[in-house]
Amino acid sequence: MDPEEQEQEQEQEQEQEQEQEQEQEQEQEQEQEQEQEQEQEQEQEQEQEQEQEQEQEQEQEQEQEQEQEQEQEQEQEQEQEQEQEQEQEQEQEQEQEQEQEQEQEQEQEQEQEQEQEQEQEQEQEQEQEQEQEQEQEQEQEQEQEQEQEQEQEQEQEQEQEQEQEQEQEQEQEQEQEQEQEQEQEQEQEQEQEQEQEQEQEQEQEQEQEQEQEQEQEQEQEQEQEQEQEQEQEQEQEQEQEQVFFVFALFFDLLTHFLHHGLVALTTSGR
Repeated sequence: MDPEEQEQEQEQEQEQEQEQEQEQEQEQEQEQEQEQEQEQEQEQEQEQEQEQEQEQEQEQEQEQEQEQEQEQEQEQEQEQEQEQEQEQEQEQEQEQEQEQEQEQEQEQEQEQEQEQEQEQEQEQEQEQEQEQEQEQEQEQEQEQEQEQEQEQEQEQEQEQEQEQEQEQEQEQEQEQEQEQEQEQEQEQEQEQEQEQEQEQEQEQEQEQEQEQEQEQEQEQEQEQEQEQEQEQEQEQEQEQEQVFFVFALFFDLLTHFLHHGLVALTTSGR
């Protein structure tokens, strides 16, 4: 081949290699893009899970708020009923006061009529008897004084009755307030009892746990005592073996010396 053809072939091979490298780079870029997309999808899934959890928490909060609103509505209804009862009582009291005022007005009219009749009679008597006028005037004055005293007594009695009624009303209001306070105290006592029961349950659970721990400690102590006993038995066996070994060694040495002593005696005797 010509050198030019060889160069052309080399250039073509280099171009093919460059194209292959470019394709590999493109494939790597595509793989990276796919990985990024997968990561984004995972992040989106995590975000969706978090959103679902937040929605669940919001639903729970809404349910709690609804329950609280229902309780508040019930309390408001009870307060409205109490207010209506108080308004009815006030209306009744106002009606009673109006009736009393009407009665007082009627009594005053009757008194005025009586006074007018008495004046007419007195005028006729004055015309008929001038001498008896002075006596009658005195008597009338006394009667008027008595009437005034009676009227004053009646007014005082009415005022006392009104004061008694007002005192009774105040006592009723105080009783109502005391009942409300007692109800609140009972509710507080119930809450305290519930808290005490919960504390007692917790204390019982703690006592049970402590008892279990004590039982476990006792079992461990028993196991340790058993191990110590086994160790003591092994030590006793080892001590017995050592004593037996020493005694056997001593017996072997004794028999050895006795044997050699007898041999020496026999040889010397010969």
